Formats: sequence, C-alpha cells, structure tokens
Amino acid sequence: MVYLPQEGGREIGVDDYLLTHTPQDLEGLIEVLRPKPEPAAPVIELLSKSPDVMERPLRMINDQAYAATWLPIRKTIREVKDKNGDLKVLSLPQVTHSKALFVVRDEGMSLENCQIPKLNRSMN
Repeated sequence: MVYLPQEGGREIGVDDYLLTHTPQDLEGLIEVLRPKPEPAAPVIELLSKSPDVMERPLRMINDQAYAATWLPIRKTIREVKDKNGDLKVLSLPQVTHSKALFVVRDEGMSLENCQIPKLNRSMN
C-alpha cells in the first residue's frame, strides 16, 4: 500500500499523481511511513456564567440541597477475569480500604454518578 500526499488540500489518486510525478517518485513513496493522525484541537468556549456544580460540600442547586462527603469503604473482590477472559474465583479475597465520594440530595436520594460501587450495608 502506498500513501499519496495531498495536493492543494485534497486527496489525489495514482493517475493524478503520475500526471506531475515520475514512476520513480511513486516507488519512492513506498518507503515513506504514513503520518499518524492527530486528534482535533479542543474546542474552548468562554461562558457568560459558571455552570451549577458542587464546588462546596453543601450547596443549593435548582432549589435542592446537596451534601457531599468522603466516607470510608471496604472493597472485597472474590472473583476476577483472567487474561483469557475466563472467570476465576480467588482462594483469598482481595480486601482494600479507601474512601468514596457520596452525594446526597435533601430528600435523602444518594446520587449514582459519583461512580460508587454497590456497597454491603453492614457496618462490620
């Protein structure tokens, strides 16, 4: 496969390339590596006001009160997938302790998009 360079900002075919280049020029392109595509530049917008976000542990947003806190959790892993994707039961569970973000609304609803794993409600 040969990558043909763009001319005038547009892609060209082999026939168009050979109108202005020699067959030797075309053979020389076989050695050239295709440039890696670059991601599009980010779009930056200046906003007229800040969006409503929880920038403090207690906040009123759209007439609802929110409270955020980091609580201690214990995470126990009893099964994992091996490199082949097969389920493997661990002989000893992997137990880690950490803190997780909890956000609660005024009616007591815990928000799920804090990426909190399902918790065992026991207080052991």
